[in-house]
Amino acid sequence: RVVYIVTLLLALLWLGSNCRIISSDNQAVITQFGRIVRTQKAGLLLAWPRPIEAVRLLPGPDRQLSRAVAALPPVAGIAPATGLNGDTVPPGATPYLTGDGKVVLLDATLIYRITDPAAYVLSQDHVAPAVDRMFRASAVRVAAGQALNDFLVFQSAGDQTGPESIEAIRGAVRDRLLSSINARLKALADQGQGLGVEIDRIDMTA
Repeated sequence: RVVYIVTLLLALLWLGSNCRIISSDNQAVITQFGRIVRTQKAGLLLAWPRPIEAVRLLPGPDRQLSRAVAALPPVAGIAPATGLNGDTVPPGATPYLTGDGKVVLLDATLIYRITDPAAYVLSQDHVAPAVDRMFRASAVRVAAGQALNDFLVFQSAGDQTGPESIEAIRGAVRDRLLSSINARLKALADQGQGLGVEIDRIDMTA
């Protein structure tokens, strides 16, 4: 009789092992024998125990994550980029050709959210390199249509551009980059190959 009771208690514990409360800053992806069957945001989660169903916790849709865009690998025979007066530049800075024939070094961090947890789980290993490539591709296009001063906003003594205009110029460049990256993410999602993320902000140093 004791063995039966212990066995029954262990069976009840096993059945309830995947029942939990999902906190407000998390969301869950539930897989059944490795196949995604549903997702759930904050609240009580009822799921079959392992190995029938597995629960994968992810940051919630309102939680912001950051990704520093990695630099391109060095090319043989080309010297590393340097800043003004030969100063060293951040390791993540990558050179881009501007529309006026000059070169700007951009060091960027992408602030993003997970908007589609199922798509994110399926492509998680590819999210970081994919958003890096999207930023670089967008930066190539945006930089080609801008002058160097649109990134650095140098002011000469006779320049009447005020602080508000400077911030507006920098903000417009960041907005063009942001719109371009999110457009690429949406195009992937429309093809059924979405990464499950959306870029909220770009923190960038030129």
